[in-house]
Amino acid sequence: MRLLIVEDNPQLSETLAGAFTAASYSTAIAASLEQARERLREAWPDFILLDANFPTASSRRAEFNAGAFLDLLGNYDYPAPSIILMSGEDSTAFHFPEVCEWLTTGRIADILPKNMSGGWAFLKVLLVHRVEILRSLMFHANWGVEEKDKTWLYRAGIVSLEEEMFRIAGRIQRIVSRTDNSTHLLITGASGSGKAMFARAIHGEMQRKLKPKKLPFVTVSCRTLGSDTAASELLGSVPGAFTGARPRIGYLENARDGVLLLDDIHLLPKDVYGVLLGAFQEGIFKRVGSNEEIHFRARVVSTTNVPLVDLERDGLMPDEFYNRIARDTIVIPTLSQRSRDIEPLMRHFLSQHHQTSASMPRDFDDEVVRAFQGYTWPGDVRELENCVQSIYTHVSERVVTIGALRALCLHYKGRKIEWDSAPIFEQELDIFLLRFGWRGGWSKLGGEDFELVRGWLCDLFPTQAEFIISLSQRVESQTNPKPIHYLKALLFLGTTVGGKANHAQLMKILGLQWDYTNRVLCKLAGTEAVQSEFQPAPLVRHLEAGKWVYSLGPAFENPK
Repeated sequence: MRLLIVEDNPQLSETLAGAFTAASYSTAIAASLEQARERLREAWPDFILLDANFPTASSRRAEFNAGAFLDLLGNYDYPAPSIILMSGEDSTAFHFPEVCEWLTTGRIADILPKNMSGGWAFLKVLLVHRVEILRSLMFHANWGVEEKDKTWLYRAGIVSLEEEMFRIAGRIQRIVSRTDNSTHLLITGASGSGKAMFARAIHGEMQRKLKPKKLPFVTVSCRTLGSDTAASELLGSVPGAFTGARPRIGYLENARDGVLLLDDIHLLPKDVYGVLLGAFQEGIFKRVGSNEEIHFRARVVSTTNVPLVDLERDGLMPDEFYNRIARDTIVIPTLSQRSRDIEPLMRHFLSQHHQTSASMPRDFDDEVVRAFQGYTWPGDVRELENCVQSIYTHVSERVVTIGALRALCLHYKGRKIEWDSAPIFEQELDIFLLRFGWRGGWSKLGGEDFELVRGWLCDLFPTQAEFIISLSQRVESQTNPKPIHYLKALLFLGTTVGGKANHAQLMKILGLQWDYTNRVLCKLAGTEAVQSEFQPAPLVRHLEAGKWVYSLGPAFENPK
């Protein structure tokens, strides 16, 4: 295993290098950004210990170069190394939002202070321990694929923690590596969801595949093409082709063997479907007014915010043309379907501003995060970015509060945004699971995870471990619904604020229909209608505002 230490203090770097060499790592040292670039060319590391502040070149003073180094890694087509950031300078605090973004998006694995109690001796032992943990994770079956896709997205400027986005990243990489430019792509998604960013990401992947050759990226906004001039703009024209015609190189010719982005393809004038179809299908076209054939070798990436069924139903696009531009279709989920991405996107957009004044916002209060997560975002990611921009421009609080957000009085399409903070319940769906390293959410906890959830319950209630094990043995015989649902209900009630939840909330956690959820809860609560076989009953049920509310029973306080 190779490890790179980027640290401008020679005593500390030598101390760390000796410790990792003794632990059988192949180590290299860089004291500046310039040297780090040389070390990356010599051998690609598996792990990096990265100082937050170090010189750009050996003759310069130290500055916050961690971000420049992370950007440098994106220039190489190798698996992303695991990075631990180290900092001993108070000035690093000015870059707090940026560092938080690196953590939430997986760009760095951890951060440690260099000036901790115990000094360098303790730091050395702790770093070896953390790297060993990361090393064991590398051999988990799915870890490498997910981390590679997350890095690919981040390299493209796309911030996400959602599995569906990782799948899209992997799919794009397979398309580019296994097909030629005759495989054209259609990207669909809501306005503001980032379709153009994915188009650029496709171009970036093609560029890495064919480097050092430079591939053009040509964007055509179909909404700006007029019916009379569309053909000449796309294909080009020669003098005399029509009144006032001048020599013109069209978009297709400019795209050469790169990417031609047809943005809002549903607004393409119908008159040019035929001429474009020939170019896309045969790979040959002619400028308007010319008989000279020109080869077309670019990959066409089209985007639309109109659902595919509407394109077909409303006759917005002939089937033959659709089948040519959509050899493969990528559907970008809306932000409302990517709730886990809202917080990292908030911090990402805030970190894009260089915050040099104490009066500028640097972070968001938890209630503001919940308000953003509880909003529907009809304008998708672009609307979220605009909101953060307004906050940065007009809010002077260091930590943005819900009061400041409401006072800002933001609107979307003329309507005021009501910032109702999402219920605490909604925010706790995954937080506890993330503490245990589980990123799939409650819905992904299936029957095969029964023992795992039982272990979490025992960790949560160590003094009731014997009762929990006994209860789990009794529920293992349950069918319709499966045993895992009984433990999931107990686990959630043990972690949620207030220790209680109503039927609808637990139904969402379990992922079951109303009647199956009722069967689980009634059995655990020992209601009169369903005699509980679990004694004492793990749950207590009572009415609040006309709704049944459940909480953990005395059995978890005094197990028998």
